[in-house]
Amino acid sequence: MKITKPYNSTQKLSSSLLGIEEASTQTSTIILDKEEELCIIEVISDSRFPVLLVYSALEKSYSIMKCFPFEANKISLYYKNESRFAGIQHPNIISVKKTVDKKLITSQNSTIQTSYVLLELCLCDFHDLVLIEDLARDKKLVRTFFHQLIAGIEYLHSSGISHMDLKLENLLLGKDYKLKITDFDLSYMKSDIIVAGNGTKHYRAPELKERCCKQTEPTDIYSAGIILFTLWTGSMPYLEDEFIHGENLYDTLINHPQYYWGALNRIDHCWRHLEENFKELFLSMVKKDPKERASITQIKESKWFNGPTYTQEELKAVLDKLLEGTILN
Repeated sequence: MKITKPYNSTQKLSSSLLGIEEASTQTSTIILDKEEELCIIEVISDSRFPVLLVYSALEKSYSIMKCFPFEANKISLYYKNESRFAGIQHPNIISVKKTVDKKLITSQNSTIQTSYVLLELCLCDFHDLVLIEDLARDKKLVRTFFHQLIAGIEYLHSSGISHMDLKLENLLLGKDYKLKITDFDLSYMKSDIIVAGNGTKHYRAPELKERCCKQTEPTDIYSAGIILFTLWTGSMPYLEDEFIHGENLYDTLINHPQYYWGALNRIDHCWRHLEENFKELFLSMVKKDPKERASITQIKESKWFNGPTYTQEELKAVLDKLLEGTILN
């Protein structure tokens, strides 16, 4: 049950469609935007919506670019949705530098039309952080990041926005050492008529899995609960539709939560050492009925939440030491 990187082969998009044959540490000759002199440096994520590290010769700075190739010669609906949230400003939400509806990218191999979102440069995503075993050992650090996650979610909800796809890969560590929520292509705004997506396997609320979501904000609470468990323990609380040593942990958690910790203990006795305050908070966030899930206020009032956290200065010192000698540094 140790965390491994989720992969969806149906979302694979070859980087050759963007005219990129291989990642390079040197400035590419592929110019994405002549006005800003944006050049491709490296392919960060070769997925349905490629994520690139780009360099602006004009500003002499690096940024992250998320590309949305045209679909049937039309602007991607996912880009249209994500670009709506470009004006969000909060310390725990990724900063959008620029959105471009239409850009022609040409290289020696191909020419495609794409839209893109230009984002602030971050250090890594939280999936990479969880792979550093010392993270889960520092409970104060996990609680500090959880505070930041809840602060970001609270701001979104107060603005009538539900993220709808919170997961470790959609949480970034900023250069200011703060957690940043990113990827709003499936997000929901209060005035929207329909829910665009059904979340990501292993992180999504049951109503998203079953495509019967009527309240959007509780889905973020559920996903935040899964993230909390994973940061705190270094493992996923379950794997959807999979048995682990004969236990269907997903079904137990959703339908028989009173037996969940016993099921975990049958798999590995180390789970006995989890704090009761943590268990109570986690279970309150992942209840099957969205109406019964903990509210932001209840989360912030919980005993576990009000444990010790790092100041920003302490956080920087701890992370500098944690990342020292890793490939992330």
